[in-house]
Amino acid sequence: MRRSNLNWAVLVSAALATFSSHAAETIAIVGGQVHTLGSNGVIDGGTVVIENGRVASVTESGQAPQGARIIDAKGKYVVPGFMNGLSQVGLFETPYEPVEAADSHGESVLNAAFDVRLGWNPESVVVSENRRRGLTHVVVAPTSTVNLLNPGASKPGVDDMFYGSSAIAMLDGSWDTAMTRGPQVVSIADGGHRNISWGQLRVVLDQVRQYQRHRQRILEGKWNGEFLLSPFNMDALIPVVEGEQALVILLASEIDIRQAIEFKQEQSVEVILVGAAEAWKVADQLAAAEVPVLINPLENLPRQFLTMGATFENAAKLEAAGVKFGIVAPPFVSAHRAYSINQSAGIAVAHGLSWGAALEALSLAPAQIFGIDDQLGSIEPGKVANIVVWDGDPLEVASMPANIIVGGKEMPVTSRQTMLRDKYLAK
Repeated sequence: MRRSNLNWAVLVSAALATFSSHAAETIAIVGGQVHTLGSNGVIDGGTVVIENGRVASVTESGQAPQGARIIDAKGKYVVPGFMNGLSQVGLFETPYEPVEAADSHGESVLNAAFDVRLGWNPESVVVSENRRRGLTHVVVAPTSTVNLLNPGASKPGVDDMFYGSSAIAMLDGSWDTAMTRGPQVVSIADGGHRNISWGQLRVVLDQVRQYQRHRQRILEGKWNGEFLLSPFNMDALIPVVEGEQALVILLASEIDIRQAIEFKQEQSVEVILVGAAEAWKVADQLAAAEVPVLINPLENLPRQFLTMGATFENAAKLEAAGVKFGIVAPPFVSAHRAYSINQSAGIAVAHGLSWGAALEALSLAPAQIFGIDDQLGSIEPGKVANIVVWDGDPLEVASMPANIIVGGKEMPVTSRQTMLRDKYLAK
């Protein structure tokens, strides 16, 4: 979904351009079944040429440039690198070690002002493990501060609704790749009663607009207005009300999804819904309002009263209605197994989703949802070369990447897990 007015999408392009300038090797991927997800469709036995970190050409049985390094993809699938639109990759390795984790603002006064870019570790073993399984770029998002082991320890409030700003990251393992700010993340459930949460969210955005108009007077102590959030958290939300930053809203039920559609139209802000187990119930309304969703296709059990309508057919019904959607991993594996989105997509195919739509939900659709599809999401000339060669159907559990290219640079198909496996398997 194109949002050309979002400054962060422009910054993504600049960051990716900087990244691709470091990859000068010419690579030719020859003989594979190329799923471009672009105007060229599917090309059997195609040739993809990569120069200066970007796709130079995509042709049928084309000639590789002289001096190019050849990757033989005969009998293999060549697809765009996958993108998980809501993950915690690189924010922690041991989730229950508070000192190490950088995925939430915890007990601090930061909430909306929390920025995951300050704590992301591109050299994390979690990064390399997800990359070797087919992820080439992700949205890294903050998480809840609610104590899951003791939910009654504190009373949820308006502060708890705001997780902070996410970021878009390339999984190249390099500190040189600039991260770019992504959407602000909000959870309806973490505000307490959902009716109160929606009211608080509306009040906060109205107050942000008022704060913006009188900001200088407020900072100088010449304005006595009271706000639900502190000034630095209000500052962090100004890009949202100005249309420069999207709002990711975590929710599940039909009633909350209907509220989100109304909220978008009323507030004139860009929203992306995450979770949305009952999205299929209001698929036509989502399509008409152009509200995109990120779903976990494996959510088919009524874990709470608000998700009684959860079904494996959610994705298929969204496709039929023309809703733009991407696929994300379940929250409890969103770091170490963020790559499992391809397996989830395969299960969705088994329950009615078309194979092509499933592949798109892993690559082009999330790029469109986050406004970076002019750079990523398909294999087309001029785009950043995030490409994976799979040894079989990428939606099959047994298939594995044979070659992984991030920003035009081929990455090792290894991780700490494979090194430990190889070390002890021979013993």
